[in-house]
Amino acid sequence: MKDSIDHFYEQLGSRCCSNDPVGVETFLLHCIESNDPNEDAEYMVTVCGELGSFYRSCEQYDHSLAAFERARTVAENAGAAETTLYAATLNNMAGTYRQMGDYTRAIDLYLQARKIYHNTCGRASAPYIGSLNNLSLAYREGGQPALALACLEEAVALIDLTPQLQFTLGATYSNLATLHYALGDREQALQCMNRALQEYEKCPYDDRWHYADALGSMGGILYALGSYWQAAALYRKAAAYTLQSSGKTLAYAALCQHIRWCCEGQGRPDQGITPLKEAVQTYTKILGADHERTRAAMDDLAHLRQKAAGGE
Repeated sequence: MKDSIDHFYEQLGSRCCSNDPVGVETFLLHCIESNDPNEDAEYMVTVCGELGSFYRSCEQYDHSLAAFERARTVAENAGAAETTLYAATLNNMAGTYRQMGDYTRAIDLYLQARKIYHNTCGRASAPYIGSLNNLSLAYREGGQPALALACLEEAVALIDLTPQLQFTLGATYSNLATLHYALGDREQALQCMNRALQEYEKCPYDDRWHYADALGSMGGILYALGSYWQAAALYRKAAAYTLQSSGKTLAYAALCQHIRWCCEGQGRPDQGITPLKEAVQTYTKILGADHERTRAAMDDLAHLRQKAAGGE
């Protein structure tokens, strides 16, 4: 079972690195169609989970939820509803609802996943810490900052008592920085951001937990504060890490757009043309030329080129 899952991830990784979303989707669907969930439920749940995550990354939310629902059904039929694999499925489904802005459903699923992680892994575990961070994001975005802060404070307390969980501090302090900034506490936000960067520097480059997301969030804080050069540096790090680990995804395209706006903020709009071209190409490949995000980026690129040429 483990060998087949390892082989699956090797094949999936090679396709992701080739920046071929159609190839990734075709591969995942083939894996599902050519395997019997009754023979290897773990494999089927894993593949359906990856398909759900893939569709979420392409903003195909209905397909994403359907894939996660299939994974959940397979796990339940196999009697695995109290396992970490099932919790991961709930967690991933919650992530789609959160991205859709349905925070009530997201929070409910995150709470269910946290309960399973608590029962199976204990509170002093990476899955439990991850569930606290996910809950904090949903609470913050859903307008419940006090609950978000409570989750992150619990996470920090647990990490401080458990040396093997130190690798999760970077992401946790990054989320604290974003939360404090949203609450209007600029000084605390900057302190948490600096702590997050320090903690990430302690980890091996390839093992930095949620590194790209954290860099992007912190870049957003610096951009809002008018520190465009520093923000651009973090966005570039995030884009490079995303490109290395996942290829040219929608997240990568969004980071390229952020870099473009930082260049504008620095008074060098011409330097934003190259990253914006990357964004347009990536959006076109994943979403198509007629998608609203693609068209908006293309219009922005035309305007930017005109501006750099001396017109308005």
